Amino acid sequence: MSNVSFTDDQFRDLIGVLASRNFAPLSPSKPGSFALCTAHFDGTRDAALVEAFLSTITTFKKIEFVSDSNAIEGLTLLLTGEASIWWLGVKDDITSWSEAITLLRTTFAPKRPAYKIYEEIVCIKQSQPRGTELFVAKKRALMAELPKPALTVSQCLDLLYASLHVDIRDKIPRDSVSSFDEFLRKARQIEEVLIEQKNTVPSTSSGKRIRCTFCRVFGHSEENCRKKETYTEKTQDSASAAVPYKSITPT
Repeated sequence: MSNVSFTDDQFRDLIGVLASRNFAPLSPSKPGSFALCTAHFDGTRDAALVEAFLSTITTFKKIEFVSDSNAIEGLTLLLTGEASIWWLGVKDDITSWSEAITLLRTTFAPKRPAYKIYEEIVCIKQSQPRGTELFVAKKRALMAELPKPALTVSQCLDLLYASLHVDIRDKIPRDSVSSFDEFLRKARQIEEVLIEQKNTVPSTSSGKRIRCTFCRVFGHSEENCRKKETYTEKTQDSASAAVPYKSITPT
């Protein structure tokens, strides 16, 4: 093989061509569309659902190089139920993608007054000491709806603690956390312990599992048997009903 030599000018030109190829922005071979997008919206009036849907399709549009005109046309593929019917009535008046996003948001997730959001944050309590991570995510979504200026992390945690289950609140004192990440890490640990305790079957001092002598089920004694308690109540009610009524005749 013969050696190939370049002049300085030729070498610089070659480097320039290679550099332009390496750093040229990627472009799709054909226009993108929403045909493969799996996100759908049925018109449910829930701010968190609406924002999740809009975030997903906006990201998909960017990654798949979907043009504004294709996105407006393809939005029909992603809307179902009430949202689909609504879109058929308004799409002819939509002139830009940003307008479509704004109209979706204002129609199905209109801004609520702040006092309503605060009421939902504080008044809807955690019903059990499990599922804390999802519970916190829903509360944070509500906090994001609040008008500006945004609350500080400390203020958000104060609002969260007002609605936590007492078991979680007692085991993770408010002054022991300063961020949501720290709180969620401790909450996961608490939930793991609670699950282990639930799955542990009590045993006697001899090491044998406790078994009820009334219903024959392992895990509790006869004194704590709910079936026996129910049976006793029914027996007493039946006995009371069986006592004949005695009229008292005045003498």
